Amino acid sequence: MPEWLLPTLISLLSVALLLFVIYLFLIRTRRAGRLISAYRGVNFAHRGLHGEGRAENSLSAFAAARDAGFGIELDVRLSKDGEMVVFHDDTLTRVAGIDKRVDELTLSELRELRLLGTDDTIPTLHEVFEVIDGRVPLLIEIKEDAGKSAVTEALVRELEGYRGPYIVESFNPLSLKTFRKLRRDVPIGILSQHFCRKEEYRGKPLYFILQNMLINFLSAPDF
Repeated sequence: MPEWLLPTLISLLSVALLLFVIYLFLIRTRRAGRLISAYRGVNFAHRGLHGEGRAENSLSAFAAARDAGFGIELDVRLSKDGEMVVFHDDTLTRVAGIDKRVDELTLSELRELRLLGTDDTIPTLHEVFEVIDGRVPLLIEIKEDAGKSAVTEALVRELEGYRGPYIVESFNPLSLKTFRKLRRDVPIGILSQHFCRKEEYRGKPLYFILQNMLINFLSAPDF
């Protein structure tokens, strides 16, 4: 073996080990243990138990999931006048046939819309709490643009009076960081997907980072 080879290999291995340690730090999670044990094995109805005349993220879909004994996954965002509503998409196009963002309409304007051809309307989170009344666990997804915190802060206020079981998740690690700071006792989870497979995200470093959860260290999610 050439004299230069062994030191070179040691240097390369040292660099690889350092990069691996850095990677583990970037994707680290919190040891939640007891906090999330109650949610392991729970079947969650995604946006409620919808179909057959019940629209997604509607009170009827949530009531059906509750009666069937399922946990409920739902999405929260703010209306133009700062009310917390339960709705998935940024825009109303797919579900309500209106070419506007949810945050461009007030709560009273949103209530006039019907969802996916049903009689269902867009509910507030408070109305969902009244329907569920703590009977099944909730998995609440924060829908919030990067660099903003109004949705997260409003959610923390909404949750103050709710006594049922719930956990929180988001694609936005900064929202989770804010939520963790305000409510350290609530389990939080990071969401991801194959962003870089989509043409609109390909080649953008931010979405590579989000896809690989390389800023987990900001919030140290529990799941």
